[in-house]
Amino acid sequence: MWIKWIIVFVLSMPAWGFRLTQDFTSGFYWQTLPIKITVVDPVPSRKALMEEISKTAIAEWEEESGLSLWDYTESGATPASTNIIRWSDNFAAETKMDPQTVLAVAVRYTDGPYFAKTEIISNGAHPLNESPTHLRTTITHELGHTMGVDHSEDPSAVMAPSLQTYYMGLQTDDVQGIRAAQEE
Repeated sequence: MWIKWIIVFVLSMPAWGFRLTQDFTSGFYWQTLPIKITVVDPVPSRKALMEEISKTAIAEWEEESGLSLWDYTESGATPASTNIIRWSDNFAAETKMDPQTVLAVAVRYTDGPYFAKTEIISNGAHPLNESPTHLRTTITHELGHTMGVDHSEDPSAVMAPSLQTYYMGLQTDDVQGIRAAQEE
């Protein structure tokens, strides 16, 4: 009798694929939310595209999670005191990451136990970032990293380590991951 109940209980529990980043699980976090974030880019057409994509990605994360995480600000703010999303035409030199396999990176800077600043750097040398659909997935993914969500084992999740062929939106695993990161 016990065995039947244990099996039923185990099979009915949700199996999440998300993980939290090591720094979040080690006690680093944002002191206050939402964090101000902006797009910085010297190329007006690319900046406009990245602003539109960033605003859409932020709205999707916040609508799906019910959390207020980012406050998008126009780019008149001082980059040194602002969290930024930017394009890099020199990705390998700036990040020391492979420009053939890495679409973008989210870097977080700390001050004591808090994150003081984040920077999302999009790889301008990667051909997939030329597609607005792929760039949207990339920015949505990197925004998840800024809040402490690591890669998911769920291949349909935006936070999966590989790019979705077609953007399918945030999945339940993504939303549960970002909520868990904010509970830490």
